[in-house]
Amino acid sequence: MTPCDSGGERGSLLLHALLVISLLAVGVTAVMPVLGSLWRAEMTEENETRLDRIEEGILAYFRDTETVPASLQSLVVKPAGLAGWMGPYISMTVTDAASANMSFSSNSWRTAFAIVVVNGWTVQIRGFGENRINESGGGDDDVRTISLHPPAWDITRSEVDDVNSAIIAYNNDPNNLPLSTTYLTMLDELHAAGYVPYQNAYKNKLKYDAWGQAYLTVGDPVTAIDTQGPPGL
Repeated sequence: MTPCDSGGERGSLLLHALLVISLLAVGVTAVMPVLGSLWRAEMTEENETRLDRIEEGILAYFRDTETVPASLQSLVVKPAGLAGWMGPYISMTVTDAASANMSFSSNSWRTAFAIVVVNGWTVQIRGFGENRINESGGGDDDVRTISLHPPAWDITRSEVDDVNSAIIAYNNDPNNLPLSTTYLTMLDELHAAGYVPYQNAYKNKLKYDAWGQAYLTVGDPVTAIDTQGPPGL
């Protein structure tokens, strides 16, 4: 082989190598958007799973305590002096934002979730979006809006059932006088006669529905009670 032939062979190999590199670069450029979309889809799915778990915890917390948790920590550790807490309401390790990794306290973008009260009966779970900028629930922030009316209905229906069962039992005794049509007076009468539990805390809880409104008596003589339902609805 002559020196000229050797140089030509090396040039040909270099040309082929450059061609392969160019083709690989084009392939990578074409694939990157697809990989990016797949990654975002996976992050979004993971995020939704975390939000589902936190939402379930908040609703269960509200059913038991009739209050909104101040933070995710309250879903795991009982706040001092809080009555009715039956948690933990979510099985996870709650950490601060600095050490958040795969726990449900942070979203897929590794920023901490926060519980925000929008109004008396609506709360949101918020986390910064992919841009990691606080946009107050706008922009690409992760937001899950939760209505507290469904658990409020659960609480109220349970209390209505308890009081109505007491009214039926009371009315079935012919020795009892008709109940007052004024709800709070009627409740005192049922309590005094032993038809609702003697624990004053429970009797006091029955004074109002989950929206803080007095129950309504039905009939004269009273045969049942009912709720006014959510205010303004």
